[in-house]
Amino acid sequence: MYQKITILNKQEHANLRFKKISNMEHTAETANVPLTLAEFFSACKSQPVLFVKNGDDTLPTALLGLKNDENLFLTSQKSWLPAEYCPFFLKRYPFIFVRAQDKLTLAYDSECVSANAEEGESVFGENGEQTEFITKIMDFMNKYQVDSEVTATFGRLMDELELFEPFEVSLSVGPNKYQISDFKVISEKKFNELPMEKKSMLIEKGFYNIIVAHLISLSNIEKLAVLQSMRLAETKNA
Repeated sequence: MYQKITILNKQEHANLRFKKISNMEHTAETANVPLTLAEFFSACKSQPVLFVKNGDDTLPTALLGLKNDENLFLTSQKSWLPAEYCPFFLKRYPFIFVRAQDKLTLAYDSECVSANAEEGESVFGENGEQTEFITKIMDFMNKYQVDSEVTATFGRLMDELELFEPFEVSLSVGPNKYQISDFKVISEKKFNELPMEKKSMLIEKGFYNIIVAHLISLSNIEKLAVLQSMRLAETKNA
């Protein structure tokens, strides 16, 4: 999704502006995206929330499609499907934090169609100060970073309690077969077998409801099959 990540600085980007992105076409080939715990209650009503290994961490991801390069949550006009949850990871585009000189720095995708020098919201003011627009972006990104760190802590605790198990599903949609694999889910059976003190600890931390939201989200696998069927029909009739 990100093509050319460029760190923002007032010397090179004094005249940089951003127009509002008119559609979500940039997400068309994104089949899964990271989620934070703060998103679980909304995401669980729209997408399957699974877990993937990322280095030493096991982190949640929203599954958006059955193929590695297809997002099923877009309309034919490349808008996000009405009433379906759009993850923060996608909403933050074209901005992203990168680590430079041991600190997180705001960057953007310089290939993004919204970036220009003529119209839209300015990044820097006349005296090189950051504008209200970019201040709001920074506030959003900082909150997202904090949420991401809490999410990583949750994943490490689930690993410590040995609650994860592999998740694989085979689906048939019309003449096509799809395989969902290389993901993990929290085992309801393993959770139920935990000692009461560990269950109480998860409840106190607010993690029990997170686990329930995750388990509820798995029913959305069937929704992906329906969306895939609709996408195949659109392609056939195009």
